[in-house]
Amino acid sequence: KRVVEQFEERAKQKHLTLTLNTPSTLLPPVMADPLRISEVVSNLLSNAVTYTPGSGSVTVWFEKTANEVITHIQDTGEGIPPEALPHLFTKFFRVSGKLEQGSKGTGLGLYISKEIVTMHNGRIWAESTFKKGSTFSFALPAVKSD
Repeated sequence: KRVVEQFEERAKQKHLTLTLNTPSTLLPPVMADPLRISEVVSNLLSNAVTYTPGSGSVTVWFEKTANEVITHIQDTGEGIPPEALPHLFTKFFRVSGKLEQGSKGTGLGLYISKEIVTMHNGRIWAESTFKKGSTFSFALPAVKSD
């Protein structure tokens, strides 16, 4: 919630709708470094806000499965070309073409996010429809209750 609030002004300046859908039931706890996981959410939100044109939307929501808590960040941006999807989380990879115009990124944000999530025994992935938007998600293992 705190990270989403940090992006509200930037989203408003771009005329984006930024929505946080909080779960109706309590999510199970995860063992995680709050600072590092905030960095992951911040990287994903920054990309979503950066690459979503004005009047678009960015939505954050959560899901629980039997063993994981999943965070989803969905945007109505340009989307990612299918050929770029397998390379997104590689060091220094940048999507070429329209998506890189006006972006000053180094190609490290998604790589660092992947490393952080992996260190937490989690997984991270992206789904995208070119010209329609993307959803970036990461899952962290839920703490097993005895």
